[in-house]
Amino acid sequence: MNSNAIERLRQFANSPAARPLRFIAVGGAATCVHLATALLITFVSPKTSAYLANLLAFSLAFSASYFGHRHVTFQRAGSAARFLVVSLAGLILNNVILATCLHFGVVHSVALTVAVALVPILSYLASSLWAFSTAETDVSMDDSKPQA
Repeated sequence: MNSNAIERLRQFANSPAARPLRFIAVGGAATCVHLATALLITFVSPKTSAYLANLLAFSLAFSASYFGHRHVTFQRAGSAARFLVVSLAGLILNNVILATCLHFGVVHSVALTVAVALVPILSYLASSLWAFSTAETDVSMDDSKPQA
């Protein structure tokens, strides 16, 4: 690839049009962290509740998700508190889906996969429209500088 093509690709990757793709990449990475952690916990300790495994996995994935969305997806600080609300709402929905699957006899690994796969769609909408909205959260990502 020549340098002009690489530059155009870099510009597109950082453009607002590519934001959904960046969200998918960051969310995909956080989802992998979530799912791998939950599955690892239930594999290593089969008697561990799927709910506890899910909660522990969510906690780890939340950190990866906020960091990635702040620095890669939205490229602005956003509101950590709002993102936490979005994420906790996602966790509640995640557990409702998980409980429903388990109630109908779905095995833990499949139930966790279904629950973890469906929630990110609503999380993108809430994150882009509220937690990282430009109007209310477009501040410097350099936390060491006081805001004017």
